[in-house]
Amino acid sequence: MGYLRDMEALLTGYRESITRFRVTENLFRDIKSSIPYDSIDKAVKNIGVVVNSFVINSWLRRLQPMIVPKGARIYCDKTAGGSSTVTAVADTPIQLGTTSGNLSFKEFMERVLIPKLKSGDTRELLGVTDAAL
Repeated sequence: MGYLRDMEALLTGYRESITRFRVTENLFRDIKSSIPYDSIDKAVKNIGVVVNSFVINSWLRRLQPMIVPKGARIYCDKTAGGSSTVTAVADTPIQLGTTSGNLSFKEFMERVLIPKLKSGDTRELLGVTDAAL
């Protein structure tokens, strides 16, 4: 069942990428007809960034949550003073496509996964124990 859900998410992402191009094309046409010529490039670039971010985050929210292991730092939803981090006391699901989920994923990749991969310490990441050797 998980494969079907993942396939549905991939197809939705593909459909939304086509929608992204159509929306972007319409926005470009409207921008060109309504703003001074010297401002078009900057406006088009900014619109492209916003559309890309929206489509990617919409697609990520449809995927199953990612599990961040115990001990990793995760971001909480924004508070009055901005977002804050806490240490996961258990394996914690995070929803990608949200601000806190994307920040938590980035934090996990930069502080845990990539350093372990660079050091060659992949046994734990692959689920290999000393007993299995």
